[in-house]
Amino acid sequence: MKYLLWISLLSVLTQSLVAQDGNFRDKVADIKRKKLIETLDLSKDKQPAFFKTYDGYRDRRRALQKERKELMDRLSHMAAIADEVSSDKIAATIGEINALDKRIIEEREKVLAEVKPLLTHGQLAKFVLFEQNFSYKLREMIFDVRKEKMKHKLFLDDEDWPD
Repeated sequence: MKYLLWISLLSVLTQSLVAQDGNFRDKVADIKRKKLIETLDLSKDKQPAFFKTYDGYRDRRRALQKERKELMDRLSHMAAIADEVSSDKIAATIGEINALDKRIIEEREKVLAEVKPLLTHGQLAKFVLFEQNFSYKLREMIFDVRKEKMKHKLFLDDEDWPD
């Protein structure tokens, strides 16, 4: 069953990448929910409470990550024109990034505290590992799909080349 979900995720990713589907994030979120339920062996009676907490955390984390990306973009721009920017502005931006990183960690600690009563120790450990690894596995799958797509494109292009 584990492999079936990963295969279905890969299939959705392939279809989404090829079709450039606007609902890609929703599909990934749906698969992530299913995979979380399977990985944690989450009972139906605990799912509503768990996902109410988790969905709130996901939304807060997404907003914090967006804010962090904006700060990193600003810092990158400052670094490119460092001679024209005061060291105080650069230091302030780095300070904002560090403060935001602390907020991200606090959010992670908060969600763990909130789901702890709903999960066994083993489920909590699996949840932490799942959160750590899901994005990595997703990026890896996307990379593999793109690599296969490129191989296929190169293979087709080779047939068109004159001898």
